[in-house]
Amino acid sequence: MYIPIWILILAVIVILYFLDKRFGRLEGKINRLENPDEDVEEDIEDEPAVDGNNLLSYQANICIEPNWIKIIRLCFPEIKSGDEAWKFVEGLYKDRELKLKEGEGLFQKNFNFIEFYDSVSGLNPIWSEDYKGFLDEPEIDGKMFHPRGTSRGPNGGKLWDAIHRYIRISPFYIGFEADIPMPDVGVLDKDKFFKFPYYEVTNFFTSVQKNYDAFGGGELMVKTFPKKIQELFDKYEIKYDPWYYDGYGDVEPNKKLVKSKWLEDNGIELYDQKMKSHTFRAQYCSITIRMKFFDPADR
Repeated sequence: MYIPIWILILAVIVILYFLDKRFGRLEGKINRLENPDEDVEEDIEDEPAVDGNNLLSYQANICIEPNWIKIIRLCFPEIKSGDEAWKFVEGLYKDRELKLKEGEGLFQKNFNFIEFYDSVSGLNPIWSEDYKGFLDEPEIDGKMFHPRGTSRGPNGGKLWDAIHRYIRISPFYIGFEADIPMPDVGVLDKDKFFKFPYYEVTNFFTSVQKNYDAFGGGELMVKTFPKKIQELFDKYEIKYDPWYYDGYGDVEPNKKLVKSKWLEDNGIELYDQKMKSHTFRAQYCSITIRMKFFDPADR
């Protein structure tokens, strides 16, 4: 089969651009290792800080479950209960002027990504179950009640804004996009009502797996997280909920602590209980992460 030379050239350019971008990110990750005293909060939306000696790669399955009823109540503080919020939503669908159809927007949907991270090459493709394709960043944007791509329409007050304003959803945060006439503004910090230290968490499990791999440490139930991560959890009101463990529903979890000098030196406590996934809950969202680790021999 003959392939025109211009298609081959274009393919090479695209591949080189992709590799340059990914290796640039890897360089940034390694550079941050040389400046460990940087403000930890700034890392929340950043790339993972990678240990240059860590040859582990991973696949992380991510499920984001927004609490849509609480988000409705956030937008409309006068709504005092979940039942009132549901009645409010039912009223929206019945309003003929709004022309809403159930299932067209993001409301009541969960979102799934699969992050593949290769620590040798720095390649970091991310699959979106929602878009059915690979993305540079694990994020979804759209409107709560309207299909993706519909126009914002005229400014019609608070109700109109809540229905037509774009919302961005990722493992790092959930927030409303800035509704101002400037391109690529994204989501302002004041409009992020949920934050999660995703890369700090995945780096934690990867580091534990590397340093305590005799029992598959990255898959064990956590009793105590490192101080910096716990401080972020406290700040953003995030609770670790290790409910989905091996044997869930049939046996009680094993709460015997594993012993390791490395764990002790790093202020980490693990139960000798293998997890199927790790769930983190906050007021407006829950995130579940299931990690699978690889080393160069696995490839």
